[in-house]
Amino acid sequence: MIDFGEQLTGLDGKGLVEKANGHEVELTLSLVAINALLAMLPEEHALPATDKVRRFVIATKAVGQAELTAEEIAIVKACIGRAYGPLVVARAWQLLDPASVR
Repeated sequence: MIDFGEQLTGLDGKGLVEKANGHEVELTLSLVAINALLAMLPEEHALPATDKVRRFVIATKAVGQAELTAEEIAIVKACIGRAYGPLVVARAWQLLDPASVR
């Protein structure tokens, strides 16, 4: 079971936040996963529609606590890896698949 409500933390252990519409918002695994899954990066514009729908379906699961298949976790990790920098990627991967971060 993955807790998508978990707030990501910085190297200092403090919760990460991002500014959205002039307000600070906790940077949770849910926010990061959904943003990455639904983002269309320049190199992804030729992505088949079936892959886009698959990413949408996974994004709908990335709220609260959810069970994802190994394939779904791999897709989320790949999308986060393309969309974010090292700190966010590592913290998200620690929550999604702890064994992948050593």
